[in-house]
Amino acid sequence: MRLVLVTLAFIALACQSAQAETAFWLERGNWWVGNNADRCVAGSRPSIETNISPFMSLKLLYENDRREIFVEANFWPDAFEKGQKTTMSLFRRGDVDVSLPATASNHYAIVSDRSLTRDESRILKNEMVLAVRAEGVPFSLGVQMIPSFGTIESDLKACARLVGGE
Repeated sequence: MRLVLVTLAFIALACQSAQAETAFWLERGNWWVGNNADRCVAGSRPSIETNISPFMSLKLLYENDRREIFVEANFWPDAFEKGQKTTMSLFRRGDVDVSLPATASNHYAIVSDRSLTRDESRILKNEMVLAVRAEGVPFSLGVQMIPSFGTIESDLKACARLVGGE
C-alpha cells in the first residue's frame, strides 16, 4: 500500500505544469522592488513591516505595459474616505513643486491619478528625503530616498524587463 501511495505521489508531481511565473524581488536598504501580474512595485518600508501594517509608507507603481510610474501613499487609518479626490504633494521647495492629483483607494491610501512626468522624475532624483502630504491630512509622510529615486526607477525598469513588460 505504501509503495502505491509513493508511486501515485511521484506521478502527481510529474504531471504538474513546468511553466512558472517569473518573479522579481530586490531589497536595497528599506526599499524593496517586486512584481505582481501586471506591474512592478517599489515600497519605502521593509515588506515584513508593511505586511503587518501598511501605514506610513510610499509605493511607486510601475505599469509595465505603459512604462509609467504612479504613486501610492499610505497614511494613517481614517485619513480619507474611499473615492475622495485630493492632491498628493511629494516635494515642494521654493517654486519647484511635484504634486499629483490623487484618489483615495481606501480609508488610508491615495493613488495618483496620473503618472510622474519626466521633469518630475528628474526633480525627485536629486532628493534624499520626501515629505509627502495630502490635502486635509494634518501630518506628512517622511520618506527616505536611500537608495535614490533614480536607482529605484532603474530597479523598477529592470523588474519590468525581467517579467516581460518591456
